[in-house]
Formats: sequence, C-alpha cells, structure tokens
Amino acid sequence: MKHLNLILFGFLVLLSCNQSNQGPYSDLDLKTIQVNNENDILPEGTLSLESTVPLEFCEDCIVGMVDKILVDDSGYYVLDKTITKSITKFGKEGQFIFRIESQGDGLGKYILPFDFELDIEKDAIAILDVNQRKVLFFQSSNGEFINESRYGEFQAMRFSHVGGDQYAFHLDGREFGEGKHDLGIIADIHKKEILNAGVFDFGNTDYMAVDQEFTRGSLGVLFAKSMNDTVYQVTEKGYQPKFVFDFGNRKITDDIRNADVMEARQKIMTTSPFFHWGRVFENREWVFFLWSGDNGERRLSAFNQKENKNYGIESEELSAKNLFHVDENRVYAFLNPEEYSEKSLVDNPDKDRNPTILIFSLN
Repeated sequence: MKHLNLILFGFLVLLSCNQSNQGPYSDLDLKTIQVNNENDILPEGTLSLESTVPLEFCEDCIVGMVDKILVDDSGYYVLDKTITKSITKFGKEGQFIFRIESQGDGLGKYILPFDFELDIEKDAIAILDVNQRKVLFFQSSNGEFINESRYGEFQAMRFSHVGGDQYAFHLDGREFGEGKHDLGIIADIHKKEILNAGVFDFGNTDYMAVDQEFTRGSLGVLFAKSMNDTVYQVTEKGYQPKFVFDFGNRKITDDIRNADVMEARQKIMTTSPFFHWGRVFENREWVFFLWSGDNGERRLSAFNQKENKNYGIESEELSAKNLFHVDENRVYAFLNPEEYSEKSLVDNPDKDRNPTILIFSLN
C-alpha cells in the first residue's frame, strides 16, 4: 500500500508541475462569502414548508441509517452503508420501488457501498467500492446490475460523474499523512488514467470528512470538503475555485488542519474555531452551506448571489445536518424517526418507520 501511495504521490507532483504554466483559473468569478455570528437572519417567508413525503416502511425497505440521499424526476435514492449496506429507491410519493443489496466480492458485488452517484448518461446508479477499487453500475429504473469498471490503484473516499467515463474522485488524504497534497483528481475509469489533479490541502483534514462532498445542481457539480474554505466547480477539466468562505479571525488555523485526529479535535474543543463542514448546495440565486460556529454548533447559512449577502438560517423545521438537495425552486431535507416528535412535522410519529422527506419552497 505504501509503495502504491508513493507512486501515486509522484504522479500527482509531476502532473501539478506540468500544469503550473496554466496560471490561476480565470473563467470563474471567485466569490468571497463573509461568515460570522453577525450575519442577518434569512427573512421570514423565504423558505416555507411545502410538503412532507414519508418513505414507505416495510420488511424489504427498512433504512437503518441515512448516509446520503439523491433525487431525480422518478424518486429518491437512499444510501445506508452502515446497517443494511444498501441503496433503496423510493418513488416521488414515498413508495418503495427496489433495493440494491449486493454485498460480497466478485462481479456485481461490493464489499461496502461507500458512495454512490446517478449517472444520467447511462441511466444508471454508480456505486463506489473502495475496497475492490471499482465502480459498479445498476439500472436506475429497476436496480438490475449492468457492469463494473476497476478504476486504478488510488484510494478514493467520494466520487462524482463529470461526463462519459470520467469521474471526479476525492482521494483519502489520511493515506498521505501530514502536509499538503492534491486530494482531488479527474480519472477515466475505463482507461484507468488520471487526467487532472487539484484541491491542494492537508491530508489530515480527511479525518473530518462528510458523506455528501460532491453536490449536483442546475449549474453543475460542486466539491467542498470539511475544514477547507474553498468550494470548487468540478468538470472534466478539473477543480476550479468558485467560492471561498471568510471566517475572519475565527478561521481554523493550519496547525489544527495539519494535526492528527486526536490533536485536532482537542484543539477545536479548546479554541472553538469557525470552519466549513463540507456540504454546499447551489442554484442560480442561492448557496446553502453548513459551518461550525461557537462551541462546535453546526449552523446552516444561505448566501444570496444577487445581493452578495450571507444570511443565517434559524428555522427549526430545516435541520441543518439533514439538507440533501437544492434546485431552482425548492430545498430538500429529511427527518430521521427519532427527530419526528422533536420537529412535530409528522402525524402520528412512530420510531418504527423510515425517514420523512421535507420539501421547502424557495420564495
């Protein structure tokens, strides 16, 4: 493993040197988002609860833990990599459609569904198996296995489709150890070639990784990782900085970001710095993101791109950690069964049931 990591590290260094003559990215207008406790609160009525969609609860469709949810015109896809180790599809009304539960080794099998993506071009669900270093494809209409591709020898954490056989991968920075490294690559999984590299950051920050680092909206794919204040637009050309969060003098310091997990957590507890949590959702007007405020409290904010102004969100209905999708007109979140009674948004709450989707209108 160490030998393979050294080979990959050498390749990334060479690739970075070869690309150094390109200069800074100039085709995106890098926007700075000021984040602090003094940001105004989002005006009342901007977000309003439109509907709730309870996901069907049955013997074959129990969701043990929600790790990630994706949505398309046909329904909701729920990843539970912790308990059932499956991806379950529900229709737009919450009805159970199918489940992909293909644990094992060999063709069409995954050791663990570590991440998944919707490949619109193939009308497929793409599943990342980091243990066998392959991507498996299943029909998004019925869950039947299509094929699989082994992508190479690098250690990935998350991924996203950027076109054709090209995928963006977040490399596991913990494999590199201390110091900064290129943690994002674009790879052709059919040719097993790394085409581009970026996201130069401390590898140890991946101890704080979250599940939904790549997000897809009407403007394309974004990548954001915990404790990195830059948000990247992701295309087949690479990772291009698009937004940067400015936390002022409360910004997390590099000595924390470069520390091992135990030391970093201790310093965060004692100094309470502000930092971005690694999940960003964008449409043409708004940018929604999670960040860590005083005493480590997770907070949700919304940046209005037209006004160039950031707002805090204090809605009890919109649980900060459970936001999973934003389109031009709506914001999507979910409630776990244990949150039903707290939020009082679901009739006859029962812990023996699946999560409920919350759909908010953007006004």
